[in-house]
Parts: sequence; C-alpha cells; structure tokens
Amino acid sequence: MLYSTLVLPFLLPAAHAQLNTLAKAAGLKYFGTATDNPELTDTAYAAALSNTSDFGQITPGNSQKWDAIEPSNGTFSFTAGDVITALAQKNDRLVRCHKPMNETLTAILKTNITTEVTHYKGEFYAWDVVSEALNDDATFRTDTAGAKATAALNIVKTLQASGTKIDGVGFQGHFIVGSSLSKASLVSNLEAFTALGVEVALTELDIRMTLPSTTALLTQTCTEYGNAVGACVAANCVGVTVWDFDDKYSWVPSTFPGQGAACLFDEDLNRKPAYYGVVSALSGATQPAATGVAATATSSSSKSSTAAAVLSTSGLTTSYIALSTSAITSPNTSLTISPSASAAAVDPEDDDDDACEA
Repeated sequence: MLYSTLVLPFLLPAAHAQLNTLAKAAGLKYFGTATDNPELTDTAYAAALSNTSDFGQITPGNSQKWDAIEPSNGTFSFTAGDVITALAQKNDRLVRCHKPMNETLTAILKTNITTEVTHYKGEFYAWDVVSEALNDDATFRTDTAGAKATAALNIVKTLQASGTKIDGVGFQGHFIVGSSLSKASLVSNLEAFTALGVEVALTELDIRMTLPSTTALLTQTCTEYGNAVGACVAANCVGVTVWDFDDKYSWVPSTFPGQGAACLFDEDLNRKPAYYGVVSALSGATQPAATGVAATATSSSSKSSTAAAVLSTSGLTTSYIALSTSAITSPNTSLTISPSASAAAVDPEDDDDDACEA
C-alpha cells in the first residue's frame, strides 16, 4: 500500500525512527508489541519483531493463556510459551505474561497459577493476573449497571485496603478511528490510577477503521495513536504495548469483518502514518519524574488476590489487573458506560495533530 499522497513533515529515516529507543528517552520503561507463535515462521515479520530499537517488550498473545498451558486438567504444555520467552531473552527484552483467569475451583486455580509462574520464574517483567475484570456496565459478571472506570479505581482501592498485592493496572485500547478518547481525557484518567501508587501501562493498543483505508483515515490514526502514546508519557505510564504491529497478523479482520488497518505497519511491513504519529509523540515528550510502585502483603479473599499471593511467593515482582477499553474513560461516580459507548469523541483542541496533517 502506498502513502505518497500523505505529507508527513516529521518523517525520520527508518534507522532513526525507533519506538523503543524514543520511549526510553521519553521516560517510559519500554515500547512493546504482542505476538504469537504462528507468525514467527514469517521471516520478514520475525526480523521486524527482533528489532529491539522498535520493540523492547513482548506480550505472548495466546501461548501462555490457560487453554494453551493446561489443555486438560493437570496436563501442562509450555512448548509454545517457551518459544516466545526464549525469543525475548535472546534479545534481552521484557516479557509481559498475558493470562486471564477463568472461573474455576480455587484448588485448580492455585495449581494452574503455581505451575505456570514457577516454570517462568524470573523470566517475566510483569504478569497480567486478571484480564478484563469488568463488564462494560462496570460489573463483576452481574446485571447491575454502573461506572466502569470508577469501579476499576475502586477495585484497586479495595485491594490495597485489604493488604492484597497489586503493582499495576493495564489498560486495553482497542479503538475505532474517529472515536478514540482525547489526549486530555486519557491523561486525566491514567493519572487517577498513578495517584494510587500503582504502575499504569497501555497493555493492548490498536486503532481500527472500516476498509478500504483512505488518506483521511490514515491521517486520523496518526493523530490518535500519537494522542494515546503522548497521554501515556504525560501520565507517567511505564510503557505501551501495541496489539501486534503488522496488519497481516492483526486480530481485527477476523473479529470485525470489513474492518482492519489497525496496526503501525501494513501487511508488507511498511511503516504507516500511525507509526510516525507515535514517533512524534515520543520525540516531543519530556521525561517525567518516577513514581513508586506499591508492593504490599497478600491476602486470599478473591481470585485476583489468590493469584497475586502465589505470584508474590514465586519471585515475580509486578502483578497487574488488565482492564478493557471502556475503563479508560475518566472515572466519575455519575458516569454510566454502555457497551456501545465505550469511548468519548476526540476533542481536536487538545490533540497534537499538526505533525499528521496532510
């Protein structure tokens, strides 16, 4: 796909436009990507993935989830997960284990967690202990409506008050172009969580569009990717992970037919305008002051605390609750978020989009 009609005055030579390098210079711990085992056989993709100047952190998309690690009760298989871990270690990169907790008996839960975190002890930077903990109506799988962002804040406060170990909160941002949150809204909400003394990260980020792509849509994704990453820097996040970097292996087209072009690279591994929107956001950032990370005693009062207790005794230092897109909306006790209204409209007045204009 050609982008010759789009003028980007800030374009840098590929050798110098390196996301992880720029992220660290801006004060983040990393800029990373999700990946999965099937695409590792694509030599061009694997070479791009191995560029540590772009990607300093890797999240295994599926190979370390419950059904992959323990396909039947008591039978464990680490083969696929070990491949991605070895790849990361070869290039000295951080690994975030992506592991949502299934509803199951406590004994089975503990066995699964203990076995997996023992196997990977010392090899991971962070572990997503509970993924997508809230419905879009802010509930724990119940029918009562409420404010998802406020509920997410309350989870953290409740866990901290009970002495449960929680080190961080990760936010998924699977946005649709034109409906992403404004930079100001993102900053406000992320800062509400960093104020609690926990790490905050964008753990899943992509911005999809209805195909075919157009110059206008590509320009808008440039702006919106820049807003998301710029907000992360401004709020003193520790890092950003895009949910794969290549349109060829994006999860979007198979999940949302007719939509796609959600990643930073196209199917031929060409850098898209969105890539340079991230470059612009990171290049213009100033390094924020570091904040501490809470690491308290554990309890066993919930699924998340059970998992965190096991992780704590297994030598893992950073445990996360991961929240879905609509939890990024600014917390407000009077706010109700429905599944069809998970993101606020972009406010052009607070977005740094000059670099993306055609």
